[in-house]
Amino acid sequence: MMFEKKKYQTIYADPPWPIKWNASLAIGKKHIEYPTMPISEICALPVHEIADTNCTLFMWTTNAYLPESLGVLRHWRFQYKMLFTWCKNNGMGGHPRNATEHMIIATRGEPASDRHASATLNWIEHPRIGHSVKPEVFRETIERISPGPRIELFARKRVDGWDAWGNEVESDIDLLKARAGGTAEQKYDELLFAVGRKFRDESRHETALRYIREAEAVEKVGSGDTAVQVELLPANAALTGAEGRSPKASG
Repeated sequence: MMFEKKKYQTIYADPPWPIKWNASLAIGKKHIEYPTMPISEICALPVHEIADTNCTLFMWTTNAYLPESLGVLRHWRFQYKMLFTWCKNNGMGGHPRNATEHMIIATRGEPASDRHASATLNWIEHPRIGHSVKPEVFRETIERISPGPRIELFARKRVDGWDAWGNEVESDIDLLKARAGGTAEQKYDELLFAVGRKFRDESRHETALRYIREAEAVEKVGSGDTAVQVELLPANAALTGAEGRSPKASG
C-alpha cells in the first residue's frame, strides 16, 4: 500500500503514555508490562499526515495524563470535542481509587454525523479485562458513529475492516516515514526538540500547557507566518543544551 494515497476518516489510538510506578500490593499498583514513549515522541508522530480533510480521532488517555493529551492533540492538529469515559468495576492507586479511563474525541474539518442514529451516552460501564486492554464495545461504538476508512494506531491485534499500525502487528502503513518535507516541517522538528527538555521547577501541568502553546506556534509556522518563524529560531537555539534531547534519538 502506498502511504501517500491512504487517508483515514477515523483514527483510533491508545498511546503508550510514559507511566512510571513500582508494584505495590498496598495501593493496587503493578509494573508496566509494555514499552512506553516520551510525550515529545508521541507529539512527533505525523498523525495529521494520515488524517483525511474530515477526520475524527479517538484517543485513550489516563486521568494523570489528561493535560498532556490535550497538548498531543494540538501537535497532531486536531481540535478537542469531548471525553468518552470508561467506568470500571474496581480501582487502582491511592484515594479516591482511580476507576475511570477516558477516550478523547477530537476532530479536524467537519466529519459527517448521523443525526438520526440512536443516542450514545459518553460513558460506558464495563469490568476491567486486563492491564491496558480496552473493551471492544468502544470500538463497536466508534464503528457505529464514525465512517471509514479507519485505522488503529498502537494496535495489538488485527481487526476486520481496520488498518493497523504498531509494534505488535503487521502494519499497513509506515507512520514513522510519513512526514512531509519542507521548511515548516523542519521548524516542527525544532519545536519538538525544544519541548523534549524539561524546564527546571516546571510541573507536569505547566509542561502540558507549554506543549499546547508550542503546537499553536507550529500551526502558525505551517500557515507561512514569517514573523513566527523568525521568532522561533532563537528560542529553539537556546534549548539545545545538554539537557535537550531529540525525540528521534530514543533507544
